[in-house]
Amino acid sequence: AATGKKPAASKKAAAKAPLGENKSANVSAPAGSGGRSVEEIYQKKTQLEHILLRPDTYVGSCEKTEALAWVYDKELNKLV
Repeated sequence: AATGKKPAASKKAAAKAPLGENKSANVSAPAGSGGRSVEEIYQKKTQLEHILLRPDTYVGSCEKTEALAWVYDKELNKLV
């Protein structure tokens, strides 16, 4: 029985060419690099150096904030 639906396209037909085959890839310096070399733009860092340099990436903001929050009181057996 025909349902009127078109058959699904094969996954191979929908697949794109691998990135390595693109001969027109833009390999110039990144935008805003000011003509600096790759070594000047990117620096190799240890995990510790990276965490110390950008701690907010790992633990959230380093800025002090105040916020109201619920706290459980064992003596009253409820949130206060």
